[in-house]
Amino acid sequence: MGFSFWLRSILCLLIMLSFAAACSSSEEKLPQGARELTFEIKAKQFVWQVKHPGADGQLDTEDDLFLENQIVLPEKTRVHLQLESLDVIHGFWLPSRSLRLTLIPGKKYEASLDFVKTGKFRLACSENCGVGHSHMIGWLVVLDQESYQSWLTSQKK
Repeated sequence: MGFSFWLRSILCLLIMLSFAAACSSSEEKLPQGARELTFEIKAKQFVWQVKHPGADGQLDTEDDLFLENQIVLPEKTRVHLQLESLDVIHGFWLPSRSLRLTLIPGKKYEASLDFVKTGKFRLACSENCGVGHSHMIGWLVVLDQESYQSWLTSQKK
């Protein structure tokens, strides 16, 4: 058995593994014309401050919501995150989506993610930002459309 046999075998195996990985993608695609929401997230010892768009879906309007350690959105949504640190180096970490950003004070960062299905996803600080670092956790919650509308209505009160 020569070198070319092993080369072809390895190449064939890599092609099969690539095909299997592409076919087994667990994330569905967003429908065309899906909703897009933008969130401002500010890291501060030891909390995530989230500016959440209100019912109009836009930031910097009268119905904006201000939450701590929680991002809530409807399913079938493309999310744009605008992030910054207000004090020390923080790490925005959303393990379920393999997203990790190191936030350096004075710099702004952006990330976009698609959420097709409902679920609750843990987020945490991945940089040692001080004595309360281990408590700097939060949740990204994806609700079905009806539950999201109910949640928005409940926030107005």
